[in-house]
Amino acid sequence: MAKKNPNTFKLLGALPGQTMRLVRTEIANAKAEVAGGFKNLLTGVALIVVALVLFFWAIPVFITAAIAGIAEALPVWLSALIIGGAILLVIVIVVLIAVSFLKRASIVPKETIARVQGDLDAAQHVVDNVDQMTAKPGKKGTKPGEKGTWR
Repeated sequence: MAKKNPNTFKLLGALPGQTMRLVRTEIANAKAEVAGGFKNLLTGVALIVVALVLFFWAIPVFITAAIAGIAEALPVWLSALIIGGAILLVIVIVVLIAVSFLKRASIVPKETIARVQGDLDAAQHVVDNVDQMTAKPGKKGTKPGEKGTWR
């Protein structure tokens, strides 16, 4: 016995339910994916914080070692002054680089806003000119005012 194929109306009637199931499934998949990514993100951030704390305590050790090394050839006060000046120079360079990045930074999505504004302008143009739109005769010989391709 051959199985009957569902007709168009049955298929169209099932479409909203299938669409909703698909949307719910995709949302559930997205939540699971984001949750996994968020866990990895938190672990990575925690490890970076640990590394930064260790680095924070290592800096004075290296500075002291540099001062002690230079103090073998120069007085301690002069070696401390040299190391302090070198650190100050590095700080100034890092700040100048940071300022250049901050000047270029923008949290406003200018390109997206421009695209959306263009879409809104196009929609407004259609609304403003709806009275001027007329039917263009189609393949079946439609006349202006009848069904056809609209411009």
